[in-house]
This record gives sequence, structure tokens and C-alpha cells, in this order.
Amino acid sequence: ATILRCILNALVVLHSNKIVHRDLKPENLIFRDDNLNSLVIIDFGLSTTCKDGPLFTRCGSPGYVAPEILNNLGYGCKVDIFSLGVIMYILLTSKFVFNAKDYNEILRRNKQCKVYYPKKLWENLSSEAKDLCSMMLQKYPDNRISAKEALEHKWFQKYREDGDEP
Repeated sequence: ATILRCILNALVVLHSNKIVHRDLKPENLIFRDDNLNSLVIIDFGLSTTCKDGPLFTRCGSPGYVAPEILNNLGYGCKVDIFSLGVIMYILLTSKFVFNAKDYNEILRRNKQCKVYYPKKLWENLSSEAKDLCSMMLQKYPDNRISAKEALEHKWFQKYREDGDEP
């Protein structure tokens, strides 16, 4: 939860300034020190502004890229939320969302965006965690939660109510 909160806080700032990263993945996240709250996003090589309507450049990493990029539908800042949903899924389950043996199959599954939540992977996780993850991994960006909305999700609220800081 602490890791996701750090990334979401960064995305709120980026997205409020109309900046989209477009390549969020574990390799582009680093800790400045031993503190979990020191997580930062790196490698802004594919980032751009999304001020003047939808973007159409195909970019991102297989398995993390939002389906609207792969389907050439035009996109905005919510592509980063999808990628973070993939990261959340991996952090909680230790499994990839779009697992396959080769690059093309990963991209095909990624493009179709059929996300499964096998009971054996999710049964020991909270319903709030699964709910947030599924809201981030929505195929269509209009149905996908924003960074700001995600920070207000009940999964993060649960920690505040218990007095624990994730």
C-alpha cells in the first residue's frame, strides 16, 4: 500500500500537469533510500504532455501497456493508471496479469485485456485490494479510476481508520 500510495501521489502531480509517463513498470521505479516512502518514478523518455486531445503514439512495455494504446483508440493520462494496476497485481500476487511464453502472445492478451482473479491468488487478500486493482485494470479508460480517485479508495481508507499508515 505504501508503494502504491507513493506512485499515485506522483501520478496526481504528473496528471494534474497533463504529463503522461507512458512506460510505468517495476524497472522504472526506484527507492532513494531504505524508506518505502522514498519510491520515485524514473525514465521519462516516453513521457509527453496530453494537453491537446488524445495521443496516438504506440509505446509502452508489453504486459504493462494500456489496451487503448494497443488498439489505436487515442489515449490520455489514464494509461499510467492501467500500468500501475498491473504493478499492483504483481505486487500482491507475484504473478503477471498477461502471462505468456512469447512477446506476441503477451501483447495479444494485453490488447484483449481479459484480467483474471484466480481464487488461489486472491483469497488471502482483502476485497478492497481486489476492488482497487480491478478499477485500475478496466479495459476502457472512461471506466478506469483516476490517480486522485484511487488515493481516496477504501483500500487506503482502511489504513487510516485502523490508525496504521501503510
